[in-house]
Amino acid sequence: MGFYYRTRLSEKARLRGTFYEGDLDILDGAGDVPLPISGNRSERYGGNLDVRLGGLSAFGQVVHETLAGLPRTGFEVEAGWRIVLGDLADPGALFPAIQPAIRFSRLENDFHAPPAFVAPSFAWDWEKLDVGLRVTIVERLDLTLEYAHHDVAAPRKIRHDEALATLRLRL
Repeated sequence: MGFYYRTRLSEKARLRGTFYEGDLDILDGAGDVPLPISGNRSERYGGNLDVRLGGLSAFGQVVHETLAGLPRTGFEVEAGWRIVLGDLADPGALFPAIQPAIRFSRLENDFHAPPAFVAPSFAWDWEKLDVGLRVTIVERLDLTLEYAHHDVAAPRKIRHDEALATLRLRL
């Protein structure tokens, strides 16, 4: 699936809980230290690919975005495999399936933010590697274990790796 989206960024808007007045005000750093913006146009285009064959699922996405003249490109690829170990039709079957998955994401900004910009992380390039495993314990009860490793191009080393465990009961 391909997509294309274009709009104008707002100069003023009613935003609750912030002193910012709109899209351009945020990119302009509230007038203190601005990003090198030009114009008020937002444009986004790219494509997605979603494949499912038996127990295999794969997804890919590429996106190019320009916000007020600030270009960036991102992509993501993900693959998972559902491995059936037992009888899925038997509601009492213990550990009938597992599903390992892996995802890689990358965002490259083709602009730099001044060090004193209110949100310098907006311009940082980053890569992220996620690995996960979903274990079906019994029918309608899953445990998902995930780990994400972030590689952020920040002025100093940022350790933002994270682990997550989710127990899901479908009613």
